[in-house]
Amino acid sequence: MVKACFLLCTYFLLTLNSQAKSIFLDEPIFNSKVYVSFFGDKNKQPLILVHGLGNEASTIWKTTVHALKEDFYIMHFDLPGFGNSTKEKKQYTPKKYALLIKYLSDKYIKKPFLLMGHSMGASISLKYTSMYEQDVTKLILIDAAGILHKEAYAKFLISQKLTFSKGVTNQTNDSKLGTFFSNVFSKVEKILPVSFDEVMGSASNSLSTTSSVASISLLAEDFTSILDSIKQKTLIIWGQKDDVAPLRTGYILDKHIKNSRLDIIEDSKHIPMVSHFNAYIRILKSFLNNEKYQKKSEKIFKEKVSLLTVENQKNIVIQGNYKKLIIRKSKNILIKNAKIDELIIYDSDVHIMNTKIISKELAIKIEYSNVLITNSLIEANKPIIARSTRLDIAGTQLIGKEYVIYNMIENENVHVIFSLSKISTSLYKNKNIHKKIVLIRKNKI
Repeated sequence: MVKACFLLCTYFLLTLNSQAKSIFLDEPIFNSKVYVSFFGDKNKQPLILVHGLGNEASTIWKTTVHALKEDFYIMHFDLPGFGNSTKEKKQYTPKKYALLIKYLSDKYIKKPFLLMGHSMGASISLKYTSMYEQDVTKLILIDAAGILHKEAYAKFLISQKLTFSKGVTNQTNDSKLGTFFSNVFSKVEKILPVSFDEVMGSASNSLSTTSSVASISLLAEDFTSILDSIKQKTLIIWGQKDDVAPLRTGYILDKHIKNSRLDIIEDSKHIPMVSHFNAYIRILKSFLNNEKYQKKSEKIFKEKVSLLTVENQKNIVIQGNYKKLIIRKSKNILIKNAKIDELIIYDSDVHIMNTKIISKELAIKIEYSNVLITNSLIEANKPIIARSTRLDIAGTQLIGKEYVIYNMIENENVHVIFSLSKISTSLYKNKNIHKKIVLIRKNKI
């Protein structure tokens, strides 16, 4: 009888310990009330979930919690400005949100813990991990929003304008972010690349929503120095067709976070844990269960082609080892996993990705073109010379003697957007750069 009573009491306590609990808590970071929920057994490994910009807030994690609550002690919350938490126009920056996580985790969670964020929540989780690296044992980033320089990100969103303008789709989107940017598209198109800050400021004033304030603060954040500081094992999950956070960002995070792995979910958009739950949870559980993963090694092309000329072409991929590559009057050209001594681009749209362009004298000459450079190395006495060109450079290292980019024409401009990149010359080494620069009158960087 005593034994039966003991077993019954033990079962009752275990059941009670694993039940969900939600509370409203006064917190000192924003001086607001924050809605916090707990699931599972306190004795299990702790997992903190951080949501994105949508007003669905922490409810976005419902199916994730259901799948993991037997194995983990889970805490999630509505960020101030969202969901059931206090909604006031305050300084909703990634740093302040990170301080909120610190306050909540110190109060309720054993250290170290697993940290997972989606969209803006992924960016906040990155910030937190860089500030309190001892607190986090593993990091999970899902379709991280922002990260790129604000103008590079805005141009991506403009390219997705038709997606947003269709209104309700067959897939849940990060609705607040989509609505916010869709309302400023026309203004951005008119003014870019003159003054993005003016556009964002006017949009914030006109919308007056906590979502717009948080998104502006997110876009103002520079993550360049953060990526190299992340030492934790990191899982990066991305929707292949994400129209809110570009897959390009996922590639950059994977390249520059040392112990990371990138899993791309085919046909998924911005919220794979809703639209493609089975694929998402399989990837997540594999990572949480410590299954081995090895990054793919770069393909090596031993045979060098002396010259390749691409002219009047579109939608082609170029890989390999080239002494000289010339691209003229071509559209949507992707140079990927290549090694090139000299690259000439004229009147073309080109994306250079995961490529090394190394030369003694000149690496790249660009005229009348739009060029994206991602996760690449450009090294020469004169890395890039250009005229009447727009450059969008992200996750890339440029090494030159006296400069890295030179505008070769007196009365024509070269527009450059740097995201999460590094530049080296005789004056400085591995200088972080995350800014927009307009080169005029034969100026150089």
